[in-house]
Amino acid sequence: MSISVHVREYDGPTVESYLGPGVRQLVELSYGVSDRFPLLSGVDTDDETVFNERQCKRLRDELRDLAEEADDEAVRSAAYSLIELTRLVMGSEGNVPGHRTLYFNGG
Repeated sequence: MSISVHVREYDGPTVESYLGPGVRQLVELSYGVSDRFPLLSGVDTDDETVFNERQCKRLRDELRDLAEEADDEAVRSAAYSLIELTRLVMGSEGNVPGHRTLYFNGG
């Protein structure tokens, strides 16, 4: 089964989603090196996992590191797509969003 990833507003609406391949493989790669990827390795591939704005800052760094090390193009592509989603959660200088979360939906 695949894992979908969504940016959600605090009151529920979805802002953006990534439904492409590679997320499950990306998460499973992090399991073997959980000391280096503590947030990503905490994603439950069979259930829901939610990250807030502060966690997304660290998660973004983990995704960047894993993307640089990955041999699989689908994993790299998923990592870079998820980095973009973390940016939507964190906002940018002068453009801070409302309260958002990054939601992994395993299954």
